[in-house]
Amino acid sequence: MVKKGLFFLSVFFLIILSLNFHIVSAISLAVEQETVKETIIKEIGSPVVFNLKITNNGASDSFRIYSLVFPITPSEEIPIASGETKTIRINVLPAESFIREKNGYITSEYFIKGNLGTDVYQGRILIKIDKFEDAFEIGTEKINPDSTIAKVYIFNNENNQVENIILTFNSVIFNFQKTVSLKPFEKDETEIEINLEKLKRLLAGPYIMTAKATLEGVTETIKGTYIITEKEGVSATTQKSGWIIRKEVIEKTNTGSVPVVVQISSTKNIISRLFSTFNPAPSNVKRENVRVYYYWEKEINPAESLKVTIITNWIFPFLLIIAIIVIVFLVHLYTSTDLILQKRISFVRAKGEKRAEFALKVIINVKAKKFMEKVRVYDRIPMIAKLHEQFATPPTKMDERTGSLRWDIENLDKGEQRVFSYLIYSKIGVIGRFELPAATGLYERGGKTHQAKSNKVFFVNEPREYQSE
Repeated sequence: MVKKGLFFLSVFFLIILSLNFHIVSAISLAVEQETVKETIIKEIGSPVVFNLKITNNGASDSFRIYSLVFPITPSEEIPIASGETKTIRINVLPAESFIREKNGYITSEYFIKGNLGTDVYQGRILIKIDKFEDAFEIGTEKINPDSTIAKVYIFNNENNQVENIILTFNSVIFNFQKTVSLKPFEKDETEIEINLEKLKRLLAGPYIMTAKATLEGVTETIKGTYIITEKEGVSATTQKSGWIIRKEVIEKTNTGSVPVVVQISSTKNIISRLFSTFNPAPSNVKRENVRVYYYWEKEINPAESLKVTIITNWIFPFLLIIAIIVIVFLVHLYTSTDLILQKRISFVRAKGEKRAEFALKVIINVKAKKFMEKVRVYDRIPMIAKLHEQFATPPTKMDERTGSLRWDIENLDKGEQRVFSYLIYSKIGVIGRFELPAATGLYERGGKTHQAKSNKVFFVNEPREYQSE
């Protein structure tokens, strides 16, 4: 029993001695780890950065920080006295091939070893490998079609401090450039004016925006989206112009952000429709009694318009009305005039006459529609012409100075007709149109004096022919 007790006591002391030796020889460090930059952006390839706050609770020693997988800097030994605390910034950068193949989070062990013992301190660091385009997020708040300002943001998705990243934003409705610095997981917003002319043409929904980002000499493109919210709206305008040619322009415009179906209508009566043209042609026509209804219908996108032009041309009916008025007036004039005078001429060429000379025979036909008294017929010869001595019907009175002629008739019965004629000539050559004035008739009927006019006559000297009107 005594031997057994001594054996167990010896074993106990050996264990105690072994434990004491381990405590003395073990490394005695307190390490606090702080992440400065934990993400490696593939396109840039800069190292991750950590701060190690090391407190030496053992004997003064020099320590080396290393990894069995990735290079760590600084690689030289760092002296830390007993009880001293130092903060060491370490950089960890895996090989380029490793960075290229991996994506996402990985863990890596690092070790701290002193010169006095064989034990080491073992720690772990978390490293993230990400693409440039995934490291940042760009976008805007939802944009209303009535908006004038867009809030554009960039968000740092990584636990990295980013300094002086140059951004050039590009989209359909805005373009701008700025330089920003971002803390880990920080969001930066910028208010930018929207191109309203382009905004009003866009349908509601998501649209792509891009930003060319330059960081540490590397330029990559980041993609994002912005959303235009839905809105319905239609504006209408009507313009009318002209009187004889009546023009009406009706236009409806989609002022919203979604497609809409618009309708335009117009009404014409059975007369105006005959003289109206439409552009474009109506999609539907309905007739009700004396009215005709025209309809246009079309689906239009934002900023698009349905424009209808209606032209009613009243020139033809207007000319027709004028012609009717003239005819009615002439008929009235004819029916209201009791004395009818008709004047005509004929060309006369005497034998041996020079080509430049000419002679005309003037004939005035006088007809009474009703009985009348004291009838006087007046006519006048042009100043360049002379009256021939030979009269078919000698005038009652003649004024050689003014060239006026007058024939007197005591009375005319209903339907009675008289014919007066005379001959004029000129030795002055006349080229072109030669016109004689209208003859005038004065008469009394029912104690009142009335007047009547004949037609005018003319002839063209070359060629030798005459015309009456």
